Amino acid sequence: CDTFYLWPENVPLWHLWPSLQTLWRKGMAGPEGLDYLGLFVYLREVAGIKPRKFRAAVACLQAMEAATLDEWAKARAANTP
Repeated sequence: CDTFYLWPENVPLWHLWPSLQTLWRKGMAGPEGLDYLGLFVYLREVAGIKPRKFRAAVACLQAMEAATLDEWAKARAANTP
C-alpha cells in the first residue's frame, strides 16, 4: 500500500470521490469519464459547493478522474496478451 498525502484544501473533495463512482460513463472499452451533468448537480445540490469554489472543485475532481482513467488503462494494457 502506497502512502500519499493530501493538501488540507483537497480533503473535502477526496471524501466526495466515493460518492461520485456511480457517475462513470461507459463505452465499449469500459469507463470513459464522469457524467458532468450529474457531477455538477451533485456538487451543487448534494455537496453544497458554493459558486465561488465550484470551478476549483471541478478542476480537482477532473484531476482525480484523469488519474483514475490512466490507471485503468494501464491495468487493461497489462492484462492484454
